[in-house]
Amino acid sequence: MRLLFVSHRRDVSGGEICTQRIIERLQDHSVLVILPEGAFSRRLIQAGIDVHIDNALTCMTRSEDPYSFFKLAGRFPGLVMRLARKIREFKADLVVSNALGPLPYAGPAARLAGAPNICIHYHPVLKPGSTNARLVFLLSKFCDGFIAVSDAMNRGLQASGVRHECIQTIYNGLDIDYFSPSPARSNLLRSSFKLPPEIKLIGLVGTFFEAKGHHVVIEAARLLRDEFRVETPWRIVFVGDVFENSRLGADYKTRLQKQIESAGLQDKIIFAGKQTQMRDVYLDLDIVLNASIEPEPLGTTIYEAMAMGRIAIASDLGGSPEIVRDGENGFLAPAGNGRELAAILAKILQGKIDLEPILLAGRRRVKEAFDIRETVRQYISFFESYAKKP
Repeated sequence: MRLLFVSHRRDVSGGEICTQRIIERLQDHSVLVILPEGAFSRRLIQAGIDVHIDNALTCMTRSEDPYSFFKLAGRFPGLVMRLARKIREFKADLVVSNALGPLPYAGPAARLAGAPNICIHYHPVLKPGSTNARLVFLLSKFCDGFIAVSDAMNRGLQASGVRHECIQTIYNGLDIDYFSPSPARSNLLRSSFKLPPEIKLIGLVGTFFEAKGHHVVIEAARLLRDEFRVETPWRIVFVGDVFENSRLGADYKTRLQKQIESAGLQDKIIFAGKQTQMRDVYLDLDIVLNASIEPEPLGTTIYEAMAMGRIAIASDLGGSPEIVRDGENGFLAPAGNGRELAAILAKILQGKIDLEPILLAGRRRVKEAFDIRETVRQYISFFESYAKKP
């Protein structure tokens, strides 16, 4: 097959990482990715993947720029025509929109070029009657099929009016041999911040965006310090930074810093910035948090942590409960509830929970459901069912 992917992201988050993992394993097929210049395009080029740069694909949202709709409308005709021309030149058997963002361009362009189009639905988890749901219903007219990365995403698409027979749930995957437990720590974070080995590190890996729930973790840290008897020394580590120079993300990060200062938690919370060696990050963490206050599509960091033999605590929203079985292979906390999160952390740090069977069950769960080889097999099967036939 000749597969043409369209992405609108400059920066790299979970969805982009998962897409790269899949594309790298499509060696028997010709792949071209069209996207704006940035960290994601550089990663793909470094991995030897063919890339075509079109900076008009840059993401703009209403919340960041009130004039984004008019800017997007202004660039629409030219961008669609360029994409259609590229689809024809590449002789694509299938056009793949990497998330909903590029679908308004990639869908019409594929129609003009006479190629089928499918969309990988990474985010958001759609709510019936919402603006996003109505928009997706309109966009679905230009899309032949959808891959949902969780059953929660699948249900959201159906609630938006997309026919169930056009949707297939395929979990994102990872290389379970690479993301494997190790008795040795990497000391990537500990050496950077001069932390002794006896300190337990509790990490939240994610971009600074209010939906990720960093503020909930800070409140949990305050309660853990002030109201729970925990003698084991600990630190909270925020791994990540503002995504794509987002103004809202930068404002949120500033609010978090003020929240930390107000609670006197400067000695308990560390901003570790962006990290590229994620296996080394997980090796240095003891507990990994996903504190999202809005439904998480799936939660890449959750199953990466479980694969690495780390305890995962996730919010009970979206696709996270499809990964974590509470008390069996990890823990689920009520979204937005800092006290419940602190209580779970306290029990773990106090040694009140036998963690070994939970760690083993977490690794088994990843092997069962998130092996990248099975993910790619399902992707290829789905692509073949929609691709142009010779």
